[in-house]
Amino acid sequence: MKKLYIFFTALCSANMLNAQLEGLVVEALPVSTSTWENDLTQTDPAIPQGAVTYRVYAELESPEDKLHKVFGHPDCASLLVTTTSEFYNDNSFGGNSAAAINPLLFFAFPAIEPDSYVSIGAYNNSDPQAANIILGATMPPDGFSNSMEGPGASLEIEDGHWLSLGGVNGEGPFNKVFIGQFTTTGQLSLSLNLTVYLGGNPNNAVHYLWNENCDEDVGDGEEVYFPGLSGLVGCADEESCNYNPDAQIPLLECQEIEGCTDENACNYSSLACIEGGSCYYGCGCNDPEACNYDPDDSGTDDCLYNVGCTNPLAVNFDPAAECEATCIFEGLVYHDANQNEEQDAGEGGLAGQEVVIEPLGLVLLTNAEGEFTFSVDPPYTASSVVFQPSDLFPTVTTWESLPLQGNVPLVFGVTSDEPFSSLSVYIYPEWGPFIVCDQVNMIDVCVSNWGNETVDGYATLELPEGSAQFAPDQIPPLDSISGNTAYFSFGELEPNEVYCGEVAVLGSTFEDMGIIVDVSSDAFGFQNGEQTAVGMDNYGSFINVCAYDPNDKQVFPLGYEEPQYIDPDTTLEYLVRFQNTGNFFAFNVLIRDTISEHLDLSTFELRAYSHSVQTTIDHETREVQFFFEDIMLPDSTCCEEDSHGFVSFEIQPLPDLPHNTEINNTAHIFFDSNPAIVTNTTKNTIFICDESLAQFDAPEQVCAGEAFTTASSMAFIDDYQWLIDGEPFSNDSIAEFSFDAGQYAIELQVENPLCATSAGATVNVSALPEVDFVQDPDNQTVLVAIEGTSYQWFLNGEPLDGETGQTLSIEEEGNYSVEVTDENGCTATSEEVFIMITSVGGLNPEDVSIYPTPLRAGQPLYVSGIHPEQMDLVRVLDSSGKEVWSSETGVQLIPTAGWASGNYAVEIRAADQRIVKRIAVQ
Repeated sequence: MKKLYIFFTALCSANMLNAQLEGLVVEALPVSTSTWENDLTQTDPAIPQGAVTYRVYAELESPEDKLHKVFGHPDCASLLVTTTSEFYNDNSFGGNSAAAINPLLFFAFPAIEPDSYVSIGAYNNSDPQAANIILGATMPPDGFSNSMEGPGASLEIEDGHWLSLGGVNGEGPFNKVFIGQFTTTGQLSLSLNLTVYLGGNPNNAVHYLWNENCDEDVGDGEEVYFPGLSGLVGCADEESCNYNPDAQIPLLECQEIEGCTDENACNYSSLACIEGGSCYYGCGCNDPEACNYDPDDSGTDDCLYNVGCTNPLAVNFDPAAECEATCIFEGLVYHDANQNEEQDAGEGGLAGQEVVIEPLGLVLLTNAEGEFTFSVDPPYTASSVVFQPSDLFPTVTTWESLPLQGNVPLVFGVTSDEPFSSLSVYIYPEWGPFIVCDQVNMIDVCVSNWGNETVDGYATLELPEGSAQFAPDQIPPLDSISGNTAYFSFGELEPNEVYCGEVAVLGSTFEDMGIIVDVSSDAFGFQNGEQTAVGMDNYGSFINVCAYDPNDKQVFPLGYEEPQYIDPDTTLEYLVRFQNTGNFFAFNVLIRDTISEHLDLSTFELRAYSHSVQTTIDHETREVQFFFEDIMLPDSTCCEEDSHGFVSFEIQPLPDLPHNTEINNTAHIFFDSNPAIVTNTTKNTIFICDESLAQFDAPEQVCAGEAFTTASSMAFIDDYQWLIDGEPFSNDSIAEFSFDAGQYAIELQVENPLCATSAGATVNVSALPEVDFVQDPDNQTVLVAIEGTSYQWFLNGEPLDGETGQTLSIEEEGNYSVEVTDENGCTATSEEVFIMITSVGGLNPEDVSIYPTPLRAGQPLYVSGIHPEQMDLVRVLDSSGKEVWSSETGVQLIPTAGWASGNYAVEIRAADQRIVKRIAVQ
């Protein structure tokens, strides 16, 4: 079911009070009977046959009481108006409340009168009370919607209201207050909640609820359950021929209603119970020439032939039209400076103001004169024009929404309480980003007034010295030229108005082909002789070329490198140029530009234009149209300088577009009814700047002295900077590193015109193991290396095949060493040690050696040439004769930890021999 939601402010709770409401009563008006002045089903085929218009009234007890509100409560008492078929609603000239029903149109469009709408006391907008009706809701475009799943339709208000400020007294002897009119062919049911001011006093409010189980507080005042506010509408009189035993809300005067009782007739009435001989058949038209031709209907009485616009507000309104055709509407937005709701002398139209055609959602921007124009083609309908307030003009002195009906002109007065001055200036060379050498180039300098006050002022155009010069014959002439700066003035530039002046620049000679011509422009605005605004535009660089076929679609900025990369936050400016190269005037020029789905259409801003332009934005199709009506653009064969035109606009990319999103744009230009001229396609590509641009591969762990290289693999980098622990190291794209033991932070900083970012990595550098080995004290022919994860033994510098264990059994004397790899994967090799194989037998003191000497402090001292089993005592004495170490068992390794530098004696006692060796400790 399509619901109608109405916004409602929750009210506070109250106590119960005796009811001061009599209930609801309903008046039934069959559309196809003599109740109406005309048989409206014949007047307008849109009204269904057998329709009945129900007028609903609240009956108050006292003439002093006032009905204030009809409302729905969100928790337990929704407001419901339902039918078993559908509601009739006039989409063209009707409306949702009595304030939209214009009785002046009834004579031309009688089908407006039975429209479905709500009210508090007023039947149409001729009643002053209609101005006080407030809809606390956003009604759907077609009023009472018929769109739902399954049969039937409903107006459902879960949390909202319609009300009258101050309330309305009842009329007549029964104190009736009109609260709504509903036209349908089905059975009508109501569930309504009412607020009544007793004695007309808002402080004495009573809220009547149809749901007895509603325990929620609904507002300040009393709450009363009133069962007569909910139920089926029908005739409750048993003596009536159309008596309905299920009726809970009664009809007035329901007896013996005369009308057509044949359901197959065109004018069947569901309320009629007495055949009045009024039935007729063949309701359609079978004439193919008629505009309401119906090939499935045999009737001939209702054929219509006059096709035209039936809306009196349209500029092409045809009062004789019977069938709807395209209607053209015009409107105006003006600066209501004195806020008197009237356009006075000096209060000009405002350019670039936004209005929306509802319910089509079509967005229009006013032209240079503040005017807007649009057309509505059947079967499409439009109900109103809504002005969109802006930051510069936030206050609407007239109605913000104007209906497309009656004689209400589509004119909006807007103003601002805070004056604001702002100028922008734009430069558009004739050949886009080029200055053509050896010929006159026309450069448009356009000044836009983005403030909310009218300003006078002047603009400048400055050329670089030596690369180009101002042409001597300026058409139109400039105010002055001083050196390399041209000056021209503008006067009474209205808010949002654009003034464009042309400056003729003579390109430099062929010898300067390819040089860059930097052009800049400034604008200055004044009010009462005081400068109030400055606009500056360093538009950039133009290339001096000597042959160029101009393109008529451009985008700024061009972007970085070939993909035309842009930052996601970049505002894009598109420039569409056109030229009449035919042989006669172009009466109208139309540019159609379908905006890329990657651009945010809500950020569209019209910037500059060569001629007054009407801009239309269709958010559904994403098409923007620029219509230069009555431009009378001369052709290039007669008036080359005047045969050009352009329009520019700015727009921003959508947020969160992924990297490498491509944004393309192509325009189609129509001269009168000629085929489209398709422009080139511009391209920009989104460039996301994040640390991934600087990513590089680096090992997490290496060994001391181990070299490694790393590089960034990303494209589109202009500058590199490698840092180690924050200190600069290299500017190359590839870097080679080698570290001592420790932890190091490597950072890569990269940069291009769009981006500067960095990424980092931490490298842990492990120390090399301190490698050594000893002879097994129990077996002098076995060498034992320090602990590691892998080993390789060497003899006289050559690796021993297969000797990869921690121990090595030796069979010959020689210089032995071992390579050890530790748990970090780091490898080191011990010093070579000469190993002599000594038997346990006879001892030759000359064969005993102590090494190394001199000895570094803390370094182990080795004993060779004697087996430990041959030793009875080993001791070490310092230079004073003091013993610093001793052992009563044989050893092959003597620890030296804590020894001071100096000379020492090592004494070895073996059987009856005493061997003394001297060493030095450094």
